[in-house]
Amino acid sequence: MRVFLPSAAILLVFTGAFGDTIILKNGRRVVADQVIEEENRVVYETAQGKFSLAKSLVDHVERDGAVPAAPGAG
Repeated sequence: MRVFLPSAAILLVFTGAFGDTIILKNGRRVVADQVIEEENRVVYETAQGKFSLAKSLVDHVERDGAVPAAPGAG
């Protein structure tokens, strides 16, 4: 699988931004206007364009600043 990574600047946390936040397993955060979780990748869109990450790199996605549910909850 090919993973498209934008420049390192995209991986910075943008304060005051609204949208979804992708939390990576290495602790970094990616703030996006929209995040779509597919089978093996996470696709996200920012003002700079549309990008994707391997799902194996992603810990979880916080939707609109909401705290994600605990595993097994629901």
